Amino acid sequence: MIKTLGLSHPTLVAAEIEATVDFYSRLLGMALVMRQPDADNPGFEQLLFAAGNDTYIGFYGPSHPDLNSYVPRPTMGVGALQQLTLAVSSETFVQVKGELTRAGVSVFGPLDTALELAYYFRDPNGIMLALTSWKHQPPPGLSRATILATAEAIRAEAGGRLTDAQVQAAYTRLSSVGGGEIAPEVLGCRARV
Repeated sequence: MIKTLGLSHPTLVAAEIEATVDFYSRLLGMALVMRQPDADNPGFEQLLFAAGNDTYIGFYGPSHPDLNSYVPRPTMGVGALQQLTLAVSSETFVQVKGELTRAGVSVFGPLDTALELAYYFRDPNGIMLALTSWKHQPPPGLSRATILATAEAIRAEAGGRLTDAQVQAAYTRLSSVGGGEIAPEVLGCRARV
């Protein structure tokens, strides 16, 4: 079995490099840590943004606006990216809608998913983005993956979509078994950690 250490960086296709740089650096506050010509396709560039906590998002696209027509717009389908979800602090989350709206970005939300609150919007390339914040921060020593897997086991027993009560039940169940490890009853759950 190959054990990954985490997500290094997804690389997305950009239709307009300059608009992408402006959106992700100015509006979302990500540092552009690499910008270089693509080795295989003259006229195209590779970008790498620091997304926070030593995670990154890459973009690949045309260097010049006259090449934009060579980049098809995103469509939904097998293998396509449904959305790119980025985590923000609860303090930042309360500012999201105002900041995006002032920048002329159309925003949907907040949507309550039981675990987190989310705002949805599109970047200049048409990519659906979500900015999320967990509703209740995990206590020290308890990972989000453990909380999620436990809540999923509770949800699977009950059926339907995840509820606030099931998330709270996961916190309660984990605190009764000592926290940081995955509870034995969760190991049979479809969601593996």
